[in-house]
Amino acid sequence: MGDRSDQHEIEMVQQWWNGNDTAPVTAEAKITLKQGQASLSCETPGASIGYRIQKTAVLDSVVHPIQSWDFYTIMAKPNAPKEMKVPKPWKVYTGHPISLNKGEVLIVNTHRIGYESSIIYLKY
Repeated sequence: MGDRSDQHEIEMVQQWWNGNDTAPVTAEAKITLKQGQASLSCETPGASIGYRIQKTAVLDSVVHPIQSWDFYTIMAKPNAPKEMKVPKPWKVYTGHPISLNKGEVLIVNTHRIGYESSIIYLKY
């Protein structure tokens, strides 16, 4: 990359964005289905692909215990939350087919750093 300390940050960002004032958008994933197996790809070079499998398109949540040495823990506050509801984590697509069951929703997120992400939903 070299030393670019003499270049203004906005100029650097605009170079990354091909001269535009807004970030490019990562291409949507292409999903290939074959006998309940989904394969994913993205045309944006350097993009990562994440996915979730859910029962509906409404975001599923899981409850995680809060494990922290923050203020509430140190001060032993009795009303401090012990757990919190968070979205299911994304799984990183590694190139292997994903097994889907009838009725499941596959949510696919394509993202490249510095770009806007794209999310698509597929009900199987």
